[in-house]
Amino acid sequence: MEQAVYENWLDKQPIPGLPAECFQTEDSRPGVFAASHWHSAAELIFVKKGGYRVLVNGGSQVLEEGEAVLIHPRQIHTTICPPLPQVSLIVLKFDLSLLHFTGETTEEAFFLKPLEDPASPHFFTSAQTNSVGLLARLEGILEELAGREKGRAFAVRLMIAEILLHLLRLSQTRHTEAEAENYRIARQFYPVFDYLEKHFAEPITAADMLPICGLSYSRFAVLFKQLAGCSFTEYLNRYRISQAQQLLRDSEISVAQAAELCGFLDPCYFDRLFRRYAGLSPTQWLRSNTER
Repeated sequence: MEQAVYENWLDKQPIPGLPAECFQTEDSRPGVFAASHWHSAAELIFVKKGGYRVLVNGGSQVLEEGEAVLIHPRQIHTTICPPLPQVSLIVLKFDLSLLHFTGETTEEAFFLKPLEDPASPHFFTSAQTNSVGLLARLEGILEELAGREKGRAFAVRLMIAEILLHLLRLSQTRHTEAEAENYRIARQFYPVFDYLEKHFAEPITAADMLPICGLSYSRFAVLFKQLAGCSFTEYLNRYRISQAQQLLRDSEISVAQAAELCGFLDPCYFDRLFRRYAGLSPTQWLRSNTER
């Protein structure tokens, strides 16, 4: 699974000018890891089959079949597939501007305000998603995006607004002090993730990050693991391997070149880490994930 710190999701919008995308994805590899990342979009993840662990702003929850989570813009989140046979998800990403209509009333603005509160995501049980027909609504968006009907952008916009109407009616919650503190911590680490995205191929240690976030080493280690679900070193290694996978899949470079471009000077160490996180050697992974 592709990993990123900041995801420029707008590059992937299927309808030009409509800041929204919806797709279905499956994975049968236990432990598949999406590195902690954030984006400007709100993101709705619905589990169609299997189970999926989501870590958002330091909190963690496993979503089971029929359950969903609504992640707000700029919330740092990580996802991990539990050891189940197969996971099938429908993911919807959209810019909040889609929900703001001309002539918006004060009542509408107040109703949508929870989406702009980055302190905590919204989790929904299977009973709740069934009650609003979430699966059918998401499949309707997929159908519109795949079709060529006139007005499909308008249809998708209205369908997203309708989904959010029903979900927000189910979850108009107040956030605890602990959730607010988790968000404050997450914001403190935004510059760290931004730095790693730009300099991941360079020699980097946790000590190098301390001036960026203004923390002591011990405090940094504790908060980073709370936020990302793993140590700084493991996060960096996972991120580098994910970037190597992307290079191998999308370019014609060799395994050795990909390793060097992602900060690995020891080919044996790169091979060992790649096997640990991908479950295959770089050559085997490349053979199974490309057609060349």
